[in-house]
Amino acid sequence: MAKIVNSAKRALDILELFAKEQKQLSMREISEAINAPVTTCVDLVYTLAAKDFLVATPDRRAYFPTGKLYHLGQQLTFDAQVNRVSIRLDDLAEQTDETCMLTHYVDGKVIVSAVRESSQALRYIVGVGERIGLHCTASGKCFLDVMETEERDARMEKMRFLKATKRTLTNRDALLADIAEGRKRGWHEAREEAYDGLMSMAVPVSIHERPYAITLCGPVSRIEEYYDENVKQLLRIKRCLDRPPLAA
Repeated sequence: MAKIVNSAKRALDILELFAKEQKQLSMREISEAINAPVTTCVDLVYTLAAKDFLVATPDRRAYFPTGKLYHLGQQLTFDAQVNRVSIRLDDLAEQTDETCMLTHYVDGKVIVSAVRESSQALRYIVGVGERIGLHCTASGKCFLDVMETEERDARMEKMRFLKATKRTLTNRDALLADIAEGRKRGWHEAREEAYDGLMSMAVPVSIHERPYAITLCGPVSRIEEYYDENVKQLLRIKRCLDRPPLAA
């Protein structure tokens, strides 16, 4: 039968104590606050210091926390959010049976972070780490949409607007108008703008306060045949990801 391990509990009590007091603490102060013998606290504090969660003052009369716990907490939060997105990506792919992907934006590039391929013979195939167009994809339009105006203007000044197909938007005004339309309806799309015969639909999401996009893509004829259902599923996934996770 499982039981509470006192040493583990007291170590966590010490970390919670520092969070509460917001100052350096002596061994005596720690002992009195967590109601444990000084000798026990010495071992616990030494262990926490050895793991770089605490550090001693120069005279070694008191201790204070390092930033390790904060960074660990950030990483755990980020991993939990990524796991939530992964589950929803699986869900979207299952409901639509189209290729679904998560993309992120770095220095003017849209990069594929995760992919769930369609099971259908005719499908869009893309690999993790691949770059896709900023001006001619639904994902790219999501990132341009959520940028601050100054950043978007600067990016568009550098944009080459390469013509991938006869439907590619090749000027700033046309792209801005398309982005505004997508913002108004709640999702962005690109019909044969990157590849002939391919259509993509995407919504912006945030992971650890960084912009990402959830996208589904496939043959134009199939995406349009199930257009309303695809929109429904895409917006459902966005609502799920925009909703804060339930507290434990």
